[in-house]
Amino acid sequence: TVHFKRRRGDTTITGPYLSKTQVNSELEKKRKKRPWMLTAIVSVFLLAIISLSQTWKFGKSTEETAAVTNSSTEIPTESLTNNALSTEIVQSPLATATASKPAEMEDVYKGMVLIPDGLFIMGENNFEFSAYDEGPAHEVFISPFYIDKYEVTNTQYLECVDAGHCQEPDPLNKLYPDPLYSSHPVTFVSWDMAVAYCSWKESRLPTEAEWEKAARGPFSYNFPWGDSFDGNVLNFCAKECGREWAYQDYFDKYPLTAPVGSFPAGQSYYGVFDMAGNVSEWVSDWYDDEYYTSSVLENPLGPELGYYRVLRGGAWYHPVEKLYSFKRDYLNPNTMVNYLGFRCAKGVP
Repeated sequence: TVHFKRRRGDTTITGPYLSKTQVNSELEKKRKKRPWMLTAIVSVFLLAIISLSQTWKFGKSTEETAAVTNSSTEIPTESLTNNALSTEIVQSPLATATASKPAEMEDVYKGMVLIPDGLFIMGENNFEFSAYDEGPAHEVFISPFYIDKYEVTNTQYLECVDAGHCQEPDPLNKLYPDPLYSSHPVTFVSWDMAVAYCSWKESRLPTEAEWEKAARGPFSYNFPWGDSFDGNVLNFCAKECGREWAYQDYFDKYPLTAPVGSFPAGQSYYGVFDMAGNVSEWVSDWYDDEYYTSSVLENPLGPELGYYRVLRGGAWYHPVEKLYSFKRDYLNPNTMVNYLGFRCAKGVP
């Protein structure tokens, strides 16, 4: 008699006496059954895992959908009007106030560049073309402010005239009424006329220190674009200027003013255009040739009184010696000439 150990789940083998051939046959049947049983167990196990995974994902998706729905500030709803196709946007009061603030800020400072606060070196000591009133070089802290990216154009100034707030430029300005020169900087405007325009725009003229920081950047470059002169990146008295001091090595295509922003490679570190050419610009300060010796460290405003007003920046009329960003000039505030314009600035609330 052949005996073999029974295992759990084995079926009974009938017959007390089995031949070796019968025993092997029965064992072979059991071996063939085991893979199917193992496969079935594994399949059930995998199905259980998949089911749990799907349940977890569904729950998470439901939570995320609920979070998005609850945090949405705009809810499209069918408008209860006679027009069945119309749709209205429902906003909470908080969402409306928050959304409108950036739009208001953008409108108020449209066309302006933010100059961050910080220290820079104002003035110059012993530079090749520096004058005695441009020193000593001194450290100045400037609070953040906005400044026009471009000089005020003929078109922009005309809007102020049409609004009844600004006086027309001197009649000698033949370019002002010509549409071909609408994007050129306005000239033949006095200091008071520049102040009136900036006031109409709810802004002001920049201070001398603010202007110089916007032009020189935090590293106090000699020119807006760097420390070395490049006659290809600004409108100055080059070959076509026609003056005896014209720089014959360059030709910038403009015998007079150029449309603002015509020389993007000449913009300043902060992205302000035409601060070394095109037109010189009125600033708010009275002029004092010794002011730098007593200037305050933080946000200097210039002398309290004076006879001349400061203008900064070179122009189409000027030679290289007048193009440096630290160069100071001054004129009677009533002066109106064809190489002098302005841009506006505004404080940060």
